[in-house]
Amino acid sequence: MVVLGLALLGLNIAFSMLYAQQIPIAYVPIIVTGVMAVTLSIVGYFFFHEAFSWKFVIGAVMILGGMVVMIK
Repeated sequence: MVVLGLALLGLNIAFSMLYAQQIPIAYVPIIVTGVMAVTLSIVGYFFFHEAFSWKFVIGAVMILGGMVVMIK
């Protein structure tokens, strides 16, 4: 639960930092959601011993690629 609390704290700090840098508001949820997905997958791997599969890696790459397309 402590790790989850720290992740949520980091998420709120990320929102505040992105707003402070005057990034358009429409992009902030996209950026934060993508970073959160990658971060939670890393936390799941190290703390909960979840296995990485090719499906998972391809899905993560597609999410990040979609974020790039949405931002541009």
